[in-house]
Amino acid sequence: MGRIAKWGTQLGSFDVRYRPRSSVKGQVLADFVAKFFLKNEKEMVCHVENRPLKVFVDDASSAVGANARIVIVTLEGIRLEHSFRLRFRASNNEAEYKALLAGLRAIMGIGARDVEVYLDSRLVVNQVQGSFEAQDSRMKAYLQVVKQIMNKFCTTKVAQVARAQNRHADSLATLASLMTEEVSRLIKVKLIEEPSIDVAIGVGAAGVEIAVIFATEPCWMDSIIDFLAKDGIPYDEKEANRVRRVAAWYWLSTDRKLYRRSFRGPYLLCLRPKKISELLAKLHDGVCGSHVKGRSLAHRAMTQGFWWPQMQKDAAEYVRKYEQCQKHVPLIHQPASHLNPVSNPWLFAQWGLDILCPFPWVTRNRRFVLVAVDYFTK
Repeated sequence: MGRIAKWGTQLGSFDVRYRPRSSVKGQVLADFVAKFFLKNEKEMVCHVENRPLKVFVDDASSAVGANARIVIVTLEGIRLEHSFRLRFRASNNEAEYKALLAGLRAIMGIGARDVEVYLDSRLVVNQVQGSFEAQDSRMKAYLQVVKQIMNKFCTTKVAQVARAQNRHADSLATLASLMTEEVSRLIKVKLIEEPSIDVAIGVGAAGVEIAVIFATEPCWMDSIIDFLAKDGIPYDEKEANRVRRVAAWYWLSTDRKLYRRSFRGPYLLCLRPKKISELLAKLHDGVCGSHVKGRSLAHRAMTQGFWWPQMQKDAAEYVRKYEQCQKHVPLIHQPASHLNPVSNPWLFAQWGLDILCPFPWVTRNRRFVLVAVDYFTK
């Protein structure tokens, strides 16, 4: 007997009958149409509240580079945090414009039509609003790009806020302490290789545009990557045979990153020569560095998921050239060469006797001399 039949038998004595729940989707739709349908004008009216998305933008520029950070607050109250690292030199105002462009493009990717942007830069806000005029050529180019993107939205509002009110976008490192635990969080980090504008250097003069091209130096990985990606081999027969032989030890991902296969552990990311010194510096004398020696340093690099040829040699050379390790290294008292043992016994422990002769006759017929030598040291 089924469960429904058992319920019906037990509820029958109380004059209670079981009825399955009917579908309510169609009835809800019919009630919605009847509520907002006007019979005279034959129009359906639905009042929807227009709530824009809020974006908080901030930047940080230094000699090393510039960072742009944005925080998007959705209609549901979820905060989407984005961090952009600029791999080109930029001033503070250029970094502010780049952060503003990143925020507008992120909102456009979400599909929002109404947006409110909050910055702590008075210059950028007044230039966008039209109160200030941009004099620099790069500022004019950035302002033109910002207005082109803003025209794609239905409504756009750019306002200035105090730095204290914009502190949650000032540093993503302190967001954990500034936000409550029940707020859903999503942090996204993106690298920006080139600026969004292309401005000629020396406007009004020659008008020559400069394009920056990032090219990687050739290294041992290129031949293996070409072979795994498109079956390309070098022209040299010996080199081609070597590539075919060692290619089985590597795996190429979809983003053309080369990994070293491992039997017992995860695949190891292969590094280019210019990245090796940076990795060794972080592992050896970084924040969590313990100034280990060459063999331990190479093993630590492998446990972190990295690999390159001659790891032991490169790690040993880095430790040998590091100045602080040379200053604080333990002193070695062992001599460079073997020493001869020197005995230091007690007096007359070993002595020798010798007879010198002949000498002229002297008194009492003495003609010989007895010489005794004490071997105090060797």
